[in-house]
Amino acid sequence: MIKKNIALVNIGEPLPRGGNKPHRMMIWNEFLLKQGYNTRIITTDFEHQRKIWIKEKESDFIYLKSYVPYFKNISVRRLINHFLISVGLMCHFFRKGKEYDLIICSYPTVLLSFISSTYGKVYSIPVFIDVRDLWPDIFFKGKMTKLFIFPLILIKKITFNCSRLNIAISPGYEDWVKSSSPSSKTEIIPLTKNHVIEKQKFFDGV
Repeated sequence: MIKKNIALVNIGEPLPRGGNKPHRMMIWNEFLLKQGYNTRIITTDFEHQRKIWIKEKESDFIYLKSYVPYFKNISVRRLINHFLISVGLMCHFFRKGKEYDLIICSYPTVLLSFISSTYGKVYSIPVFIDVRDLWPDIFFKGKMTKLFIFPLILIKKITFNCSRLNIAISPGYEDWVKSSSPSSKTEIIPLTKNHVIEKQKFFDGV
């Protein structure tokens, strides 16, 4: 039996080093490895939590180049950082062609999820979008803000429509996804290891 190759895309979680506990994507990774799948972690060379460059790198991870560091969570530099990382992800995917059998991408960021889901659509590769936060809606603070982030709202809708499955961490998140993409398939998988393990059927059916 040929093992399936699964890409796990996430740039927001701290990596499992220096005493960091496994976060959600690492739980996915641990579970999938135990099930016999081949996984590839795709992350960035800039750590979001401490806002520092990652110098010591795991050899089996793919580190997308950030180029531009940022020091505030809401800033133009962060937008530029995310854009450049997304370009790097797009280049990586197109170099790989159909090498991956499944892609699981954390949402946010909006652009990384958009690249993942549309790439999957083009190459007929199933993509699971794992929704952790309500971007860009959480940034609505006035008419000018809504006007500025309107393109991201359109990108969000395209992302959810193109994915094979949208994963929500709670019923409220599921409702939010459905409000953007009523016809998309959505499943609730909370942020616990046991809930991840219970959903093996999704991977078996890919």
